[in-house]
Amino acid sequence: MNQNISLEILIDDQSQTHHLMSSGMVNACISIESNPMKGCEANYLGTMNYKLFATRQFINRWFAEGMTRNEFSNAPAVIFNDKDYLHFDVLTNSFGLPKGSYPYHLIPSSDTFLTAIKHGLGYGFLPTLQIPSEPSNIGLINIASDIEVDINLYWHHWKNESDVLQRFSSNIISNGRKLMHVNSKLI
Repeated sequence: MNQNISLEILIDDQSQTHHLMSSGMVNACISIESNPMKGCEANYLGTMNYKLFATRQFINRWFAEGMTRNEFSNAPAVIFNDKDYLHFDVLTNSFGLPKGSYPYHLIPSSDTFLTAIKHGLGYGFLPTLQIPSEPSNIGLINIASDIEVDINLYWHHWKNESDVLQRFSSNIISNGRKLMHVNSKLI
C-alpha cells in the first residue's frame, strides 16, 4: 500500500545523531551507536567505508613531498562539521596532528562536500558509496591508499511506532543493507 508521508530530515554527523533522538527532536536516526535507548531498537544497516580523496591539482600543490605530517599540517581539509571526529581522529592517530593544527573548511552538506573536494577546495574523507569505482572519472584520486575507515551504521527507531513508521523503518533497513557492505555477525 502506498501512503503519502511528509518528512523533515535533520542532518548531522553520524556520531552525533543519537542525541537528536534522545532529545525527542526526531523519531528515528542513523547513528554509529549500536546500543538502543530505552524503548527503542537499533538495527544494523551496514558498514560505510571512507577513503581520503583529492584532485590531481590539489595533490600536486599540497602533497608534492608525499603524504607526510608536514604536508597534512599545511593542506586544507574539507570536513563535514566540527563534530566530524572521523577526520580529526585519523589525523591525530596517524600523523600526531590534533584538531586545530591544520587548516580546514566546514561544509555540512554531503553533495556540497563532494563538490568542494572535486573543485580542489581541499582533501577529505568520502564514503566510497558516493564515489564511482573509477574515482578518476570524476576527477578524484585516493590520496592515501593505506588509510581507510569502516564505520558501522545503525537505524534507531522506537519499538512502538505507527504502521507507517514501521514500514518506513523496514525500508530503510533493507535498502541500507543493499547499498552498504554487511557484516552478517552484526545483523
